[in-house]
Amino acid sequence: MMPENSEPGPPMDTETETFAETPPFRIARSAADTGGAYVRAEAIVRPLPGRSTPHAEHSHPRWFEEAGPTAHLHPIQEERIEVLSGEYRVRVGKTEHALKRGERIELPKNTPHAHWNPTDRAAHIAVEHRPATQSDTMFKALYQLAQDGKARRNGLPTPLQMATLSAACPDVVYVPWLPVPVQKSLNRLVAPIGRRLGYDVANSRDVTEQQG
Repeated sequence: MMPENSEPGPPMDTETETFAETPPFRIARSAADTGGAYVRAEAIVRPLPGRSTPHAEHSHPRWFEEAGPTAHLHPIQEERIEVLSGEYRVRVGKTEHALKRGERIELPKNTPHAHWNPTDRAAHIAVEHRPATQSDTMFKALYQLAQDGKARRNGLPTPLQMATLSAACPDVVYVPWLPVPVQKSLNRLVAPIGRRLGYDVANSRDVTEQQG
């Protein structure tokens, strides 16, 4: 689970990079592309609130990962987090791993973890989930809620939104402090309410090549 070196990401001018031309989120390889083997998503992750500088700005102000580290787990998927530009932090248990450009970390399934940008500049990361299950569907729906201003002010989904999406994508993500079967039961119970309010994966648009 230690960080590994990988191929360097795209060049980054750390003094002037604002990511104005870089999509804040895209599905680089979908489940359909890989035959269900994995999903690869790329995202611009802004600094935590209060740490932004002009270098961290881009043209898409709403994105849930700026809200800070949120512990979660993937019950049946392995996860790989790779830094394409900038710096990134991953917490596994009580251990924090500092990743720089060209480094990555592999996380076994069912491993509680959190990740965030610890600096005052934006970071560009890639995340892979293996197997794919419904990860690309979940990613798109979460992104769309944030971009449409339907999530909370900090970009995170509300508990009802998350429960509705998790009921539709039951193999992707859960909190680590409540048994997964209990969470699945609760999600199924409240999902009809969320769907009536429009919190449905069917409402998310294709962001495979999302530009704005």
